[in-house]
This record gives sequence, C-alpha cells and structure tokens, in this order.
Amino acid sequence: MLALKTKIKGLKKPQFERLKELTNHAKNLYNQTLWTLLEAFEATGKYFSYLQMDKAMKKVENLEGKINYKLLKSKVAQQTK
Repeated sequence: MLALKTKIKGLKKPQFERLKELTNHAKNLYNQTLWTLLEAFEATGKYFSYLQMDKAMKKVENLEGKINYKLLKSKVAQQTK
C-alpha cells in the first residue's frame, strides 16, 4: 500500500497539530474495525454487516481505555469504518 502525502499550505501550528491528531484517530478506528471484524469472523465464521459493526465499534475501547469511534465526529467515524 502506498502512502499519500499532500502538502497543505497556510496552516498554523495548532491547526496542523489538530489535523494530525484527527487523522491519527481515523487511522486507529479503521485498524481497530478491521481487527474486530477479523476476530469476529474467525470466532463465528460469519461476516458482520455494516450496522452490526457500527453498533459494535461504538462500544469497543482502545488500549488507552477510550472509544476511537467517539474521538471523531459521527459523520467522519461512520465513513472511516
């Protein structure tokens, strides 16, 4: 997989730090969703639907004890997973 790098000009340091934080949350949510989906498939042999994953990811905590889904706005979180 190739990484996409884009330069965004005109951002002040706090804006850049916030953007970096939000993209990190989105990455963590995506990876956590894939891992949860894989674990569920291996355990049950069934694939979760979108609605089942949406419901599950609202409850799954990360290693810091926070819920990645709630760290992003709901529209962003729904399109990330």
